[in-house]
Amino acid sequence: MSILFRLTGLVLLVVGVSWAVSARGKKLLPGSVGVGSAKRLAVIANQEHDFKEALSLANTGLKWALLDWELYFSRAIAEVPLKQTENALLDFRRARFLEPSSYELPFAEGTAWLGANQPALAATAWQEALRRAGGTRAGVYARMLSNASLRSPELSRILAERGVSRHDLAMPYLSQLLGADFNRAINAVLQNDPDLSSYSEPEKLALLSLWSDRGDGETLARAVEQHPTWLDYAWFGVAKHDASKNDFRAAYDLAQKYGEPAAMPRLSTNRESGLDLMRLESQFRASPDNYAIGYDLYRAQNLAGRTDDALQTVRHFSERKSTPAYWKYLESQLWAEKQDYERAWKAWESFHAAQGGK
Repeated sequence: MSILFRLTGLVLLVVGVSWAVSARGKKLLPGSVGVGSAKRLAVIANQEHDFKEALSLANTGLKWALLDWELYFSRAIAEVPLKQTENALLDFRRARFLEPSSYELPFAEGTAWLGANQPALAATAWQEALRRAGGTRAGVYARMLSNASLRSPELSRILAERGVSRHDLAMPYLSQLLGADFNRAINAVLQNDPDLSSYSEPEKLALLSLWSDRGDGETLARAVEQHPTWLDYAWFGVAKHDASKNDFRAAYDLAQKYGEPAAMPRLSTNRESGLDLMRLESQFRASPDNYAIGYDLYRAQNLAGRTDDALQTVRHFSERKSTPAYWKYLESQLWAEKQDYERAWKAWESFHAAQGGK
């Protein structure tokens, strides 16, 4: 019995040492530990561009784990630079079949084909990645655009066609464009969907806001004439177009109707009760940087019909860089009262920019 126990212990010792050697080195032994080592070492070999070694390791691992998608994927990654295209396609297909949910798998496949200058195969793999990405499609598509932009004009063109034809991909695509490229892309979007009927309200808002900021104002104005409901989203672009034609009153009127309101100072009860103009003028001379006194003085002057004096008080603050945005808003209103709509529009633009607008 003691001899049996000793033999059993010796066998267990040999097995343990074998597993340790297999796990830490390149000596692969059958079993789960060997499969794990094969997968790990194949990944390292691919990272070090030792593709033949990666291929050999993956083949060894697949002898013991025929349905392991990671081994098929590592083998395919090695086969791409070795120009074993047919084998790589089969292995990528096997890996995707065995791992049907992860979008990262076909995304990495597309990246491998991109590195091998195979844009058509990369596009096919990335199409599958987009299908799997679900709610993260826009972010995944943006990564694709970034990867392809400097490496493959052909793949960039394929991605662009998808961007202008799918409502959920339009914004990532358009966001990277400026000038004439942006205008061409917008025209392509409208050719695919003239009424933007496939776009949700948030998507439509984002698209028309971006168009207002970057696109051709005349084209936008014509589109809004055909689709009046778009004005709720595209008014700023139309207003800028009106201003470019020196129709500043129309631009200012649109800003007043659709633009964001200014957050005005809160008035206390004693400030509402009466505005003594002479007293306020004296206080303002003593404290010319006091916003509360300046605002009360502006109100008193405006109520008294002294628009020029009110404008002078407001501009005392609005022309400062660090002043609250409402001073610029008040300046635009006073210029409008004086029928100087060019200055009213420009003051409102300054207010809009100070509020974080484009």
